[in-house]
Amino acid sequence: MLKKSRTSKKQKANNPAQLDGIQIRLNSFGQIEKNFDAEQINSFLNENVPDKKKSGEEE
Repeated sequence: MLKKSRTSKKQKANNPAQLDGIQIRLNSFGQIEKNFDAEQINSFLNENVPDKKKSGEEE
């Protein structure tokens, strides 16, 4: 049986235009490194993700 060769093609995720350029990495110590402000991502989530608690929906 032949082994499949692994390619190093990186697939780009289908992210909204507002999130272009945001990168999150883990360094060698396991710490999160990011290139954006947390307020930027929070404002994006507030605009685009419905809040279950405010809409009265239950799981």
